[in-house]
Amino acid sequence: MIIEIDRTNVQSTIIEGSVDRYVVVYLFDPQDEKTGALTSSLEFQIGENQTITLAKVNLRETPELSRMLPISALPSLIVIRDGQMVDRLEGDDAYTSSSEFIKKFLPQEDELLYQDAAEHLKNERLDAAMEKIAAAIAIKDKALYRLTKADILIKQNKLEEAEGIISGLSMQEQLDNDDYYKNLQSTLSLAKQAAADSPIEDLKKQAEEDPDNLELKIELAVQYNKLNQKTEALDQLYEVLKKDLNYKDAKKTYLDILETMGSSSTVSGYRRKLYTLMY
Repeated sequence: MIIEIDRTNVQSTIIEGSVDRYVVVYLFDPQDEKTGALTSSLEFQIGENQTITLAKVNLRETPELSRMLPISALPSLIVIRDGQMVDRLEGDDAYTSSSEFIKKFLPQEDELLYQDAAEHLKNERLDAAMEKIAAAIAIKDKALYRLTKADILIKQNKLEEAEGIISGLSMQEQLDNDDYYKNLQSTLSLAKQAAADSPIEDLKKQAEEDPDNLELKIELAVQYNKLNQKTEALDQLYEVLKKDLNYKDAKKTYLDILETMGSSSTVSGYRRKLYTLMY
C-alpha cells in the first residue's frame, strides 16, 4: 500500500495506521536527482502489499513534517510499528541498501500462504484453503496455522482430525491464540453434536447393504454436502454417474458442488474424473 503524506493524514497513517502493520515513512527531496530511482524501487518492492505501508513524505511540499520525525539526512526511511520507531536507514545507505532493508519487513512466504488460506476460508473455498495452509505449515509450523487448519477441517466436518490438532496445542500456544482457540473449541463441540444428530450413519449402513441403490447414494451425497464433506459427497455421486451418467440430477449436483469449492488440485481432479466419463 502506498500513501502520499500531507498535513491532513500524517497522524492517521503513521500512528494509527501502524497498529499491527509496518509503516515505512519515506522522507525525500524530489529535487535530488537520485531520488527518482529510489522512489520507483520502493514503490515496486512494496506496491499493493496489504501488510506494509509506504508513506511518502515530499519535504518540498511539507517541510514541517521533518520536525516530527528524528532524521539527520535525506533520503530517510523510518519504519514504524504500533506507533514506535523500530528501524531506520538514511542518507547514502538508503540509496545502496534500501532493498535489503525493506525485505526485513515484507511478509515471508509462509505468511503470504496463510493470508491466502484465510481469504479462501472466509469465502468457503475449503479445499483451496487447505492447500494453502498445508503449504504454510510445511514452511513454518506455527500454532496459528495449525488452528486455521483445524478450522478448515471442522467446516469440512473432519472432526476427529480437527480435534487432534486442537487438543495437541501446548498450554503456551493456547494462551498465545486464546480467542481463536476457545472459539474453535466451541465450534467443534457444536459440530460434533450436529454430526451425532445427522441421519448419515444410517444412510451409510443402508448404502453398504444395498450398493446398487442409486437413490441411497444420492441421498448420502446430499447429507455429506450438508455437513460440508464435499469430497465424500462427490465420491458418492461419482459412483452413481459411473453406473448411469444421466441418472436424475446427479451430474448437475456434482457440478454444483464443484462450483462451491473454488480452485484447487482436488477440484481439478474431480472435474477430470467426470470429463473422463463424459468423453
